[in-house]
Amino acid sequence: MNLKRTRPHANLLLSTMMKLNGEALMANLKDLLEGLRITDDSIGTKKIILHVSIRKPRRTEFIRVRKEETYSMLAEVFENDERTYFFVASETKNYIKEFLKPFKLCLAINRHDEIFLWPIKLSDKNKPNKWLDTAMQSYEIAKTNWVRIASNMTTGAYETVKPLSELPEPSWPDLSFEEILNLAFKNQKIDSPDHPEIKKIRGDL
Repeated sequence: MNLKRTRPHANLLLSTMMKLNGEALMANLKDLLEGLRITDDSIGTKKIILHVSIRKPRRTEFIRVRKEETYSMLAEVFENDERTYFFVASETKNYIKEFLKPFKLCLAINRHDEIFLWPIKLSDKNKPNKWLDTAMQSYEIAKTNWVRIASNMTTGAYETVKPLSELPEPSWPDLSFEEILNLAFKNQKIDSPDHPEIKKIRGDL
């Protein structure tokens, strides 16, 4: 009789112990999974830049330019009809000379830490051009200020817009300008008379 009375209590005790052990097991498993999870805070990371675009600033982005003169240069560059920019090797310049234009190539960065090479076409001193002149003025302002560069079709010139609030200084990558140029023109070189762009100009394509 006594054994029959105590059996329900034993079953309840066994059930409670199994429940507690199960909860403890789940808690341990959760801790284990949290310990295995990889977060950005648990490992040190550094972005490796594999490509640098050659483009003008987008009309909706705020940009800065690197103010040191060592991060800009004057160069003759070929711009095709698709607005793709090409470095032209000295031994092939004669094949495409009439299409080369002088540019100021400068390093720029936006708020997303995306760097790009900004090609600013130089104006002819004998033929003033408000688009080119105001682009260069915007470049000078962007050395020390975040700016957005917008086209004003009415005035035929660029407008330089500053943000309403103070923005932090840009975080520039640890790359030399030579390294940036190599990344930018890596796949945009004209170094042979057989290059497709030269063939297109000749009518071979």
